[in-house]
Amino acid sequence: MINRKIVLYIIFLGIIVGGAPYFTGMLVETKFQDVVKVISESDTMPVVVEVTEYKRGWRKSFAKTRVTFLLNDQVNNKNEYSIILEHEIRHGPFVQLKDDNYRDWHFARALIHSKLMVNDEAKKILVEEIGHTELFNINSEMTIDGIVRVNLEGQPLKLKEHEGTERVAWKGFNGQWELSSDLKHLKGKMIIPGLDIDLNGTHYYAGDLLYQTELSKSPQGLWPGKFLANMDKLSIENQADKYLLQIDGITSGGMMTVEGGMADFSGTLRIEKLVVDNKEYGPIDYSTALKHIDARVVKTILTLSHKLKAQGQSHAANNLMALLPDVLKTRPEFILDPLQIHTQQGDIKAALSVAVGGPQANDVNRLNDIILSIVAKANLILPKVILRDLLTSQYMKTSKAANEAAKKATPDANQQLPKVLTDEELAQEVSQKVSEAIAKWIKDYIIVEQGNNYVSIVDFEQGKLNVNGHPMDLGQSKAMMGPATAR
Repeated sequence: MINRKIVLYIIFLGIIVGGAPYFTGMLVETKFQDVVKVISESDTMPVVVEVTEYKRGWRKSFAKTRVTFLLNDQVNNKNEYSIILEHEIRHGPFVQLKDDNYRDWHFARALIHSKLMVNDEAKKILVEEIGHTELFNINSEMTIDGIVRVNLEGQPLKLKEHEGTERVAWKGFNGQWELSSDLKHLKGKMIIPGLDIDLNGTHYYAGDLLYQTELSKSPQGLWPGKFLANMDKLSIENQADKYLLQIDGITSGGMMTVEGGMADFSGTLRIEKLVVDNKEYGPIDYSTALKHIDARVVKTILTLSHKLKAQGQSHAANNLMALLPDVLKTRPEFILDPLQIHTQQGDIKAALSVAVGGPQANDVNRLNDIILSIVAKANLILPKVILRDLLTSQYMKTSKAANEAAKKATPDANQQLPKVLTDEELAQEVSQKVSEAIAKWIKDYIIVEQGNNYVSIVDFEQGKLNVNGHPMDLGQSKAMMGPATAR
């Protein structure tokens, strides 16, 4: 009798142990489909993922997914690019890490290994150019309690150069992402050591990019949260054209919050040093915010934008414009404060705030009400030397073009040939034009002198524009606002 009970217990235990992977596989398939759905429904990412094949087995399943990137490539006239990923899914609760290995196990719902699917021709090219076909690997875990953890690892790419030498053009990447069991909380980190490539005579270099994010799904279907990105260095250099763009110490951050059904956005950017045209700038600080947007309207806008990229639907653009009254109804406000650029000639400083619309000023057919609802303030501090340099560069381009045209001009019976200026005469002409332009702006109160700087303070309210304390005639804007507001 006792032996019979033992046998029954063993059989029962065998059924549980043997059947557990199959039933776990059913849970894993459902979870796999749910995760794919979450990625595709996230309108903030220009990616669509779909399961093209899923074969569920006893202890192991196989799946294929098509990942479509929505890019709006105007050059190649394409809206999307797709790749196919293959997934080997090993079921739990006791996951065998390798076939025929009965010593190494892992306690989880499933372990998933994913890789890029490439055809024979692509494999041959990859082996010839970089020596292998494994561009990246994705290893994921579904824990017993339903948390999904994803580890990404991209392989470094070495490109062959002259005389058989090799150079690391792409230093690979690695990242860790975690999605909560209820599919409503996502956090992740990506580290990209950088790239170092030459393309069409131009050298591109980027080093040490770090990206971190933490998001939570809102009732409206948005993913509010925050992100932080850092890059040590970015440079683009073309020695033939003597062009150099170099950016050192880039820090960028952003946040979206949803509270009381309203969405607010904010972002910051700091650059320690910027070198362009042999001129050095920095530090540079930039901060913006967009406030008071209905969260449901934001979700609709993102969804329509997603469809516009995915399908190239022209009517989606019209639908976006149709949402303008809903955007204006909550009186959105845009703020830029501060924008500050340190230069060797002094600091450039700017700030801007604009609020528009409201419950009584959101009808696009009543443009007068919308204009009267605008409250805008802006100020700019610009070193005198920089303004003069900017205008000199602008006028020099047009004057040189006119001078080149004069050199190529042919005699005309009724018209004299235009005068061709020497470099010295050209410089004098440009200098005079710049001085005249600045003098006119000062006379018209567009700018005022303040020490070594020019200052411009602008405010617009109730349809009236003031610059540096002086009212400005809006011309056509006045006529557009109607006789009731014109004076």
